Amino acid sequence: MHMGIVLVIVMLFFGAVLIFANQGINNSIAMLGRNQTFVMGNAAGGNIIGGQRLSIRSPLAFSVVITPNGSIVNIVSPFEMSEDFYADAVNRVIAKKADIGRIKADGVNLGYRIDGNHIAFLDITREVEMFNGLVWTFLWIALPLLLLIFLASLYFAKRSIRPIENAFVKQKEFVADASHELKTPLATISTNADVLLQETQSKWAMHIKAETGRMANLVESLLYLTKIDYEDVPQFTQFDLGEVLSEVLLPLEAVIHEQKVVCQVNCADGVIVQGDKAQIHRLFGILLDNAIKYTAGEINIKIDKNAVITVQNSGEPIPAEKLDNIFDRFYRVDESHQYTGSFGLGLSIAKAIVDRHKGEITCKSDKINGTEFKVALRLAN
Repeated sequence: MHMGIVLVIVMLFFGAVLIFANQGINNSIAMLGRNQTFVMGNAAGGNIIGGQRLSIRSPLAFSVVITPNGSIVNIVSPFEMSEDFYADAVNRVIAKKADIGRIKADGVNLGYRIDGNHIAFLDITREVEMFNGLVWTFLWIALPLLLLIFLASLYFAKRSIRPIENAFVKQKEFVADASHELKTPLATISTNADVLLQETQSKWAMHIKAETGRMANLVESLLYLTKIDYEDVPQFTQFDLGEVLSEVLLPLEAVIHEQKVVCQVNCADGVIVQGDKAQIHRLFGILLDNAIKYTAGEINIKIDKNAVITVQNSGEPIPAEKLDNIFDRFYRVDESHQYTGSFGLGLSIAKAIVDRHKGEITCKSDKINGTEFKVALRLAN
């Protein structure tokens, strides 16, 4: 971002210099005309044509009078140039079809202006060379300067964000360590709760068991997110998306039937992707669990030949202002914070998995079509 801003500023600065330099050349050309008096050196006079004085202030400046068909009638010039040179210059001007402009004749850069049947010429070779010199100066100065600024920016940026980076790493390490350490006491509490339930069937023991299971799910989700964050080199293999979907749907058939949900599946054959099969399995599980939980009775699942997964469910739509936050960790659309079997980590895990596979996950929701999650993955090479 910093380099982008610096680049824009440098380009604007040098661009303005080049524009002003070019405009100076254009202004010199615009001053040409039949009524302009040019002075050559210390000459007191000039050349007379049609009762009007034209003189020269350039190493090469001249005026010609032409007929409507482009033939040269008269030439006013302090220099003896070949007739072919003047004819070539006039032909190039006529070919430009513009009253004012620039041409190049016999290696000489000329600016011209047409005034009736008169064409005034001015040598702008030196000005053009100076302009080209400015361009090359810009390239020789700006590019090393930008490289130097980039290296300096990179150094100071890394130095400034190092404390934030360290804090972020420590935060992830804390979550991983704390989650790992919580697994043992939670397992112990759950085991003791099972023993109590066998002996007393107390509602208090049932509450302990339920809350322990809830905490265990939270810890497992946190550990999974940490694993994805820390896994630098994932082990990807090639597999069929349709087969993974079938594996996920099989244990969910009872739940779908019990809740009287109509589930329609449209899966293209032979959609092979490269990735972590276990993670994609979990991705399907999260999306389907979310669809079943919030559907009004109908779920549509589609996998097209381009490895685009679509999971759509009917039901109450997600408010538009909350769609941007649904992939945030611990975010729930229901702001009452009542426990509904979710901690707001499912979609965060889904997005982390998709990001890990260099894909894209989006969501749209409205009253007519319900809620639709779309995941675009990459096909195997």
